[in-house]
Amino acid sequence: MTPAWNAILALISTSVLVRIIPSFLNIKFSKKVELLIHEIIPFSVFINFIIYLLFYELSKDFYPALISMAIGFLCIYIFRLGLVVSTILTSLLYYYLIAFCQ
Repeated sequence: MTPAWNAILALISTSVLVRIIPSFLNIKFSKKVELLIHEIIPFSVFINFIIYLLFYELSKDFYPALISMAIGFLCIYIFRLGLVVSTILTSLLYYYLIAFCQ
C-alpha cells in the first residue's frame, strides 16, 4: 500500500473508533474523558486530515489547490455556506483549474 492509503486508513479507523463505536456502547466516562472522546479527538482527526490534504494537494498542483482551498475557507467561514456546499464548490473549482488552466 502507498503512504496515502495508509494515511486514509488511519484516519478512517480513528474516526470509527471515536464516532461510531461509542454510539453503540453504553459506557459511563468521566466528564474529562467524555470531552476528550467527543470533542478533542474528532477535532484533532479533522485537523490531521486538513493538514494531510494541504500537503498532498499543494505538493501536487500548488496554485489550483491554494486557490480552491482559499475559496473553501471563504465559503465556510465568511459566507457560511456549509460543509457540503463548500466542498462541492471547491472541488468543482479545483478540477476546473486543473483541467482548463494548465
